[in-house]
Amino acid sequence: LFFFQAEDGIRDFCLSRGLGDVYKRQALIFIVVIICLYSRIQLAIALVKCASMFMADCIQSLFVPPVMLMFVLFHLAWLFFIGFYLYCMGAVELESKKPFRPMKIDNNLEYMIWSHIFGCFWNIALTLALTEFILASAVSIWYYNRSQTKNFIMISVKRAIFTHLGSMAFGSFILAVVWLIKLIFEYLAEQQK
Repeated sequence: LFFFQAEDGIRDFCLSRGLGDVYKRQALIFIVVIICLYSRIQLAIALVKCASMFMADCIQSLFVPPVMLMFVLFHLAWLFFIGFYLYCMGAVELESKKPFRPMKIDNNLEYMIWSHIFGCFWNIALTLALTEFILASAVSIWYYNRSQTKNFIMISVKRAIFTHLGSMAFGSFILAVVWLIKLIFEYLAEQQK
């Protein structure tokens, strides 16, 4: 497979020997990297074992991401539905000869669209923060209080809503602002073309 054929059908052993030397050097480099990273590999193995023990003890944690995905999909559907409604509030340009006539959007309507996009970004960022917090909190409760309780997810949901919701809302606000600024710059770049 890795031998090169000459025109007369005789294998060129010089080229194939050169490839063998390359593979030997790659194997040597790989072995050196494994030896240097041995402690980190052991740590990764321990983390995977601990994660598998958590998944065995707290099977309901598998349902958190799909439930939160449904919230994100709801927010995206809401974004498109209300965004379409807001866009349809503009005035149709009657002078255009195109089959699909563009809409004239005044400044107030444009501000409404941007604020709606920001609100959806904020809701999506908050949903993602809740997902990450609920799972991280469930793992920490499981790790430190394994024998005391078995309802890790519900305790984490209560902790997220009643204790840390403000911090997550503020963090997701910052994230939504960054996403909106990025979207505005992309919009302005498209307008310049």
